[in-house]
Amino acid sequence: MEDAKHTAGAKLGKRALLADCLAKIKAATSPLEVEEAFQQGLGRLKGAYGSYFSSGYRRASEKLRWEGANARAIELADMLPEGRFLPRIGPRRKLTIGGATYSVGYGGNSTGERYAWCAAKEWTRERLRAGGVPDPTITQVLDWWGWPHRALCILANVDFRAAIAKDAPR
Repeated sequence: MEDAKHTAGAKLGKRALLADCLAKIKAATSPLEVEEAFQQGLGRLKGAYGSYFSSGYRRASEKLRWEGANARAIELADMLPEGRFLPRIGPRRKLTIGGATYSVGYGGNSTGERYAWCAAKEWTRERLRAGGVPDPTITQVLDWWGWPHRALCILANVDFRAAIAKDAPR
């Protein structure tokens, strides 16, 4: 009897599965579609790896986040009008919002690092306020700035939490 892994209808291998999930994220045309594809990808990866605690799942989910969701969100931000308000951290710790740039200091130690990012957060808050973004929205954007596709959803007044709740791990 032939092994199930070698049949024509077998599941995708882990690398092919990750590539398929990344392709679905890259095909998304809105931040909400990116979130939905990301959540579906996480569920499919969990099925392939069998556990949220395996190192393979963690590596694959981080790749899905950084190379898929975050990269696509930056591409979408260039196309969407609210994308100009998305905080972007570039090389050498340059924080950019709407064409204005702030150089985040290195701090020297852990306390100095924290103060440097607190100052960057205040600068971001001021820039968004100057652009007419309401304070509650600014707070939410700052809470999610490590997840650009979610911050874009907030700026576009789209509720991404429904996509998270629908596909949340149980």
